[in-house]
Amino acid sequence: MLLLLLYNPVVSFSQQSIYTQQIKLSQTTGSVFSLLQQVSDENKIIIEFSPSFIQNKQHVTLPRQNMTLGEVLDALLAGQKISAKVKNNKIILAPAALPMQKGSLLEHYYLSGYVQERVSLEPLPFAFIKAFPSGLVCQANIKGYYTMSLPAGVHKLTVLYAGYPPKTIEVTISASKQMNLAIQSDTLPAVKLSSANKLLKDGGSIASKYLSNAYTNVLGDADPVRSVYLLPGNIETQELMGKMVVRGGDPSHNLFLLDGSRVYNPTHLLGEISIVNETSMKTIRQFKNDFPAYLNDALSGVTEVTTKDGNMAKWQGTASASLLAGAFTIEGPLIKNKTAIMASVRQSWRTPVIRLLEDDYKANFYDIHLKVTQLINSRHKIMLSGYAGNDLLNLKNESVLKQQHWGNRMANISWNYALSNKVFLNTYAGISKYKTIADVDQGNAIDSITNTPKEFLLRMKHRLRRLKLKLRWTLLLSKTYGLR
Repeated sequence: MLLLLLYNPVVSFSQQSIYTQQIKLSQTTGSVFSLLQQVSDENKIIIEFSPSFIQNKQHVTLPRQNMTLGEVLDALLAGQKISAKVKNNKIILAPAALPMQKGSLLEHYYLSGYVQERVSLEPLPFAFIKAFPSGLVCQANIKGYYTMSLPAGVHKLTVLYAGYPPKTIEVTISASKQMNLAIQSDTLPAVKLSSANKLLKDGGSIASKYLSNAYTNVLGDADPVRSVYLLPGNIETQELMGKMVVRGGDPSHNLFLLDGSRVYNPTHLLGEISIVNETSMKTIRQFKNDFPAYLNDALSGVTEVTTKDGNMAKWQGTASASLLAGAFTIEGPLIKNKTAIMASVRQSWRTPVIRLLEDDYKANFYDIHLKVTQLINSRHKIMLSGYAGNDLLNLKNESVLKQQHWGNRMANISWNYALSNKVFLNTYAGISKYKTIADVDQGNAIDSITNTPKEFLLRMKHRLRRLKLKLRWTLLLSKTYGLR
């Protein structure tokens, strides 16, 4: 094997700085060997390699005479099965099992920020960003924050999100920076997709709120959260309460999170309708395997629901009505582009349909959800979220009155902080409460011993309370690896 050592007196350089070193070339066209020789001769750089594993047949034309060393080597060696290492003030080219990726020798910088709806500034969780021509893809987290490592140069970023047309943004990368990506919604034709029921590392199945009509209850109400029951691997229990079973587990093994807070009973009317109002919901995600480390309270399945942050630009409202309940959501800026509020209320009413089923049956429920979002600056955001819901069920049979009462309460504060282009922090403090009360009242009961009327009351109470303080952080170590 012939070993070529292209040598000139050199100055000392480090692993980090060599590829950013500016070089000059008298000729920009030639074979790979001739251009490598020219780099060495004209710029005093040692390049060591064997001609046997480098393809030298085709001629290469470099785009310009003044380039960085990383740009030159990337243009000459990308696609060849070669690795480049810096050792003892020289560059060593060695054979590799896989081709060198385009841009791997260029200086990389971090681009980070939020993916947002253009007008309302509402973050868009789990949006995809694809960079061209590098082909790198990243996904925003549940807060809508993304971080990606890109080589220096001009890139076209395409933002993809369900219900929004793709948007392409051109950006020039010469240093790490923060940039929010804004896209605008549009009406798109419906497309139905299906796939095999195959166990994969899904990283969380995202159910779009635009598919809320996939599930309707017995009275025809659309319920986007209950549509999760229709995902592969999920079934509904046949007994009372209509709980969800994930891949043969137990309903008690599931975890339901609303804006990060645990909800112990996420349904109304004994399981017929979820506690999340469709007009206030933003995203739903379910994990059936590969739980992230921070979801350590579940054995079978995890369902995460995120509500709207509130419109930062204008006031708007949404109302809905059905045979069971009426709902209204209003959102808008308290301080434009700084502070937003979202309030949602849902109240049931006793309908003629229920009266036809059972005249002595009375059911009532309500939901109240409030969320305030404060943008401190481009790196800091604070969110206050609160929820209160209650159910009351009465059933009178002759002289026996049975009453069931249950409800959820939760409140939390969340602080998102982009510490740097590579570090994202989320600090959360919250409280969740759940209570259930069951009464049986038999006012006309007869004492079997004295044969006289007596009042009989049986009451059972159960209460749960959960306090939680947590810090979640994400650290991007490289363009392919990270820690959290």
